[in-house]
This record gives sequence, structure tokens and C-alpha cells, in this order.
Amino acid sequence: MAFGLNTVAVGDTIIRIDSLSNKGKDSLLSIGTDSLTNDSSKTDSVKKKKSDLIAPVKYTARDSIRYSVTGKEVFLYGDAQVLYDDINLKAEYIKLDQGKYQLYAEGRSDTTGKIIGKPVFKQAGKTYNSETLSYNFKTKKGKITEVRTEEGEGYLQGKNIKKTPDDELFVSNGKYSTCNQEHPHFYININKAKVTKNRIITGPAYMVIEDVPLPLAVPFGFFPKKATQTSGIFFLLMEKIEHWASS
Repeated sequence: MAFGLNTVAVGDTIIRIDSLSNKGKDSLLSIGTDSLTNDSSKTDSVKKKKSDLIAPVKYTARDSIRYSVTGKEVFLYGDAQVLYDDINLKAEYIKLDQGKYQLYAEGRSDTTGKIIGKPVFKQAGKTYNSETLSYNFKTKKGKITEVRTEEGEGYLQGKNIKKTPDDELFVSNGKYSTCNQEHPHFYININKAKVTKNRIITGPAYMVIEDVPLPLAVPFGFFPKKATQTSGIFFLLMEKIEHWASS
């Protein structure tokens, strides 16, 4: 069952609303009819505030959808999904704050203690797999922890990543490799980096093979996302290692 932010949710996945008064104004859980878009269903005399969003926000959940007392916060449990413009976010748990235009997502433990439903964030053809994720619709800024994503001809991992409105990434404690494994056999270890459309700009970096650091380091680096003859020694070394591993 799918719900829009301007849709009154009715169904057995919604916790029953128990009114504290005959008029039903003070509910324990309020189904908000406010929308992040400017087609609110309010009928009072207060002038509606124009939305800063360019598209409606839609959301679904398998297990349940709950609302805060004010109706501004929406809590999605079980195989949750939020769609907005070109954004597609899936996770086991998602919190949507309509007042602050804010999203937060994380996985949840199953009966065996294993974390399931870790956030998968897709935008503009790119996919970010992470442990936790927060994103603001209005500012287009995001924070991602333990992220893994494809960048150019390689794969970027980072303990903490900040995403800017210009789709640039600021990475701390990162790894970059052409190996597609979650734990790569070889990679460039990066203390910090900035990822732009065409290149990765790093601070101190060094090569690691089978978890063994090599005595090959640079104080900073410029790595094009697409390997070329001028990509540098790190990319040439990774190409040789990858060729050797596949032969």
C-alpha cells in the first residue's frame, strides 16, 4: 500500500487512532494531512506556506506506518521506501520529518541479531549502500556512514561521507579500488578525499595489498575516475594486480 504525504492513510498497517476527546482533536497518533508539496488539504483560514520542494514525496512500508502527535514526523517500519523526484531510498526503517524536510534511514536487527535492510540510496543513476543515511530535501545535503559506491572505473568506500548540493562527496577514512569486493584485495587507503564529477582529490594516501600496507605513499593525490596513461602509479599498480589476480 502506498501513501503520499498529502494522503490520509487508512488500513490495517496503521496503528488505530484513539481519540482523547469526542471531537477527535487530540489523538495519541495523528494522521497528518499536511504535505511537503503545496497541495495541503487544510481548510482553515491560515495562509498556506509555499513548499520549497519540486515534487511530491511518496512513501510505503511493509509492516507499519506511524505518525507523531503533530503529524509532522512519519515512521516507516519494514521494507520502507521513500520516493522524491529522482531519489529512491529503501531501508528497513526510515524516519521522515516533514517539517524539516529531513530523511533518516538505517537497518534493523532480525531475530538472529543480523542487521537487515541497510539503506540503499539511488539518485541520478548512482547507488549508495550504507549503514545509516540522513538527507535533507531542501538543502540537498546528506550524511552517510560506512558507504560503498561506484565511482568511475573503481569503487569508493568511506567511514563517513558528506554529500553536497552539487553532488560532490567529502570522504574520511576511505578506500578506492578497482576490486569490486566488499573487502577489496587491494586498494588505495585515503585519509580524506573530495570526489568531484571527473576526479578524486585526496590527502595522504598509500597502497594496500591483502591488508598489508606498501611503502608507497603520497601526501596528496589527483586521481581521474577514468583510468588513462596519466592516471599515476597507483592506478597502474592496481591494473597490474587486477590482471594478475584474474589470470
